[in-house]
Amino acid sequence: MTEKRKSPRAPVDSEAIIKHSSIGEQGVIVRDASDGGLYIVTHNDELPPVGSIVTVMVQGQAEEEVSTCNMQVVRMDERGIGLVPC
Repeated sequence: MTEKRKSPRAPVDSEAIIKHSSIGEQGVIVRDASDGGLYIVTHNDELPPVGSIVTVMVQGQAEEEVSTCNMQVVRMDERGIGLVPC
């Protein structure tokens, strides 16, 4: 299979929170990241639909360091969702 990604992805194991009006706040795991986006794993069946804009909060290395950004849901599978920056 030919790789279609524009940016190489790196494995990540970081906790994050996504927020959307359809699900409220939900804890997730960032599985991999690239310049082009994130793939997050969730164990909740309630997920915002493809095309939705979500707020993502990722804990940094220091406890007080939190990155927040808006991202769009671009794909969904049985394990989680793919997000790209808005």
